[in-house]
Amino acid sequence: MYFQAKICLAAAFAMILSVTNLDAVDAVLSYEFLEGTYVVIGKRPDGDVTYVGRVRLIKSNDTLMVHRSISGFDATGVGRLADSATGKQSVLRVNFQHEGNHYDATYLIESDLDNHARLTGYVYLTNGNTKRVGWETLFADHGQLQRE
Repeated sequence: MYFQAKICLAAAFAMILSVTNLDAVDAVLSYEFLEGTYVVIGKRPDGDVTYVGRVRLIKSNDTLMVHRSISGFDATGVGRLADSATGKQSVLRVNFQHEGNHYDATYLIESDLDNHARLTGYVYLTNGNTKRVGWETLFADHGQLQRE
């Protein structure tokens, strides 16, 4: 009986380790799926002007380095995968600074018809003073969005 208990405990421990490793593998694959250059269309929090620009996501360990170039302004930030509020889907949470303000963005992760990542989400001031959230959509840009 003692031997059977040890085997059951070892099997349970192996299953826990395999699930943990799968989660780590999923995170790495997700970061690699998201890595790339995007065309961004959005609207700033509490603003009415729509903007267009570029966002570059670069995998760095367990994060994404975020380089934003919008309307002649460059900003950098960090993105991390997180569970959504429902826990049923992963989201990308990004923190960045622009013109002295700190922003957070939360993006849903989907894929487009060519199986590239497409991100849609809300942008808001980190300090909680946002009255009307901004929004952004990021389209993967592999040259197919521009014709010569």
